[in-house]
Amino acid sequence: MMDQRPVPPLPQAFLDRMRTDLKDEGSCDRFLHALSLPPLHALKINTLRGISREDLPFTLSDQPVPWDSNSYYLAARKEERPGKHALHEAGAYYLQEPSAMMPAMLLMGDLTDSRERTLSTGCLRVLDLCAAPGGKTVDLAMLLPPGSLLVTNEIHPARARILSQNVERMGISDALVLNETPERLAARFAAFYDRILVDAPCSGEGMFRKNPEAVSEWSPENVVMCAERQAGILDAAWEMLSPGGRLVYSTCTWAPAEDEEQIAAFLSRHPDASLAEEKKFFPHEVPGEGHYAALLTRDGTPAPGSSRSTAPDFRTAGKEKAERDRFLIWAEASLSDRFRRSLSPDRIFRFGEMLYQAPPMCPDLTGLHVLRPGLHLAEYHKDRQEPAHALSHIMRTDDAAMAVDLTDHEIAVYLEGQSLRPDPLRMKIKNITPGETARGDVLITCHGIGAGWARYAGGMLKNRYPKGLRSSLI
Repeated sequence: MMDQRPVPPLPQAFLDRMRTDLKDEGSCDRFLHALSLPPLHALKINTLRGISREDLPFTLSDQPVPWDSNSYYLAARKEERPGKHALHEAGAYYLQEPSAMMPAMLLMGDLTDSRERTLSTGCLRVLDLCAAPGGKTVDLAMLLPPGSLLVTNEIHPARARILSQNVERMGISDALVLNETPERLAARFAAFYDRILVDAPCSGEGMFRKNPEAVSEWSPENVVMCAERQAGILDAAWEMLSPGGRLVYSTCTWAPAEDEEQIAAFLSRHPDASLAEEKKFFPHEVPGEGHYAALLTRDGTPAPGSSRSTAPDFRTAGKEKAERDRFLIWAEASLSDRFRRSLSPDRIFRFGEMLYQAPPMCPDLTGLHVLRPGLHLAEYHKDRQEPAHALSHIMRTDDAAMAVDLTDHEIAVYLEGQSLRPDPLRMKIKNITPGETARGDVLITCHGIGAGWARYAGGMLKNRYPKGLRSSLI
C-alpha cells in the first residue's frame, strides 16, 4: 500500500487542459489522485550479463512490469539501496521508470514472441536518436537479434558522456555512441536504419510526480516550443529510415500538441508513412508514469544492406597492426578459448590512445563526433597496454585465465580504489606451471559477473578500477 502525499501545485493552464482532454470529471479526479501518490520505480534485469532475478538480493514485486517481462517493480526497503550496490556498478540491472520501457518494446515487439523468431529475422540496423541517459538503449540492446548494429546518439555533450558510461556499464558490446545533431546524421545516413527510436525532448508532464522541477518549468509556451523542436527531429529521423522500416516516436508528456497532433501533422507531411499503433499511459490507468508512443511504418521494400552505406576499412599495418597483434597475444594468455572466439580480429582498430572492436555492419564514421566506436578492448599507458574496463563488463568468471569473485565487503573496498590481498584458495588461476608464481591481469567479478580489472603480483591485487567511477558503497 503506497502512502498518499499532497497533490503537487499544478499550473492552472495544465489543469484546465487536462479537464478537457480527459473528458469527464471522474476520470480527471482519478488522474489527480494518482498524481498524489509516490512514483513507481522498476529494475530491469540485464540479460546481456546472464543475470536472473534469483541473483539479485533485493525485494522485488511478484509480478513483472506488464509490458516488459525482464523488469520488476521495486518494493525494496530503503536500506537495500539497489542504486548503491556493487551489482549495479557491474551492470547486472538498470533502474528505470516503468512506462519508459514501453517505446522500445513497441519498436521491437514483432521480435519478442520467441527466441526462434528473433533469430530468423536477421541482423538489424537500429538507431536510438535521443538516447541519454541510456535506459531505452539498454532496452533495445536486450531485444536485438545477434549481429545487429545499435547506434545511440545524444546531442548534448555532457548527457552523451553519461550515455556512453551506461553503455559501458551495461556491457553493450555492439553499439556506437555519437554526439551529433539529427540533421548531420540525416545527411550521412539516408535510408540506412531498419528501426529508429525517437524519444523526443518534451515538456515533461508525465514526470510531474517523479520530478517536481518539471512542474515549475512547465508553461503553455514551453509546450509549443517543444512541439516545434520535435517536428524537426522527427523529420530528420524519417530521412534515415529505410523503406519498409519501423519508427517509434515517444514522449513523457500528455500534451496533444506534442503527441497525437504532432503525429497527425507528421503524417500530412509524409505520405509514405502509416500509423500502425499508438499508446498513451496515464498514472490512473497503468502502473507507471506518463508516456506516449506512436509506431510508424514506412512504405516500400528495404534496400540491400550492402548498398546503404560504405563500411570503414579496418585493415591495419605498421604500428597499429603491431598493437592489435599485441592485444591478441595478451588475449591468448589471459582469456578463455570460448571468449576469444567471440572477438573479431578483422574489426579491431585503434581509436586515439585506445583499441576498439567495431560492431558488425559498422558504417563509415569519418567526420562525426564519436564517443564510443564499439567495444573498448584496451588502452595505452606509455609503453604498456592494459585491458579496458569495458571489456570486463561483458565477461564472467570463467572467461578469464585469472579471476577472483570478491565478497560483498571486498568488492565495496575494490570500488573505492583500494588494493586487496585475496585468499589464494579463492583465486581462479589457469596456465600456471608447478612452482611458478602467479602474476598478471585478474578479472574482478561480483556474484560471477565482471566488474573491473586488477594487477596481481606478490599476493596483492593492485586496483585498476577507473578513478572517475570510484565510489563508496560501505
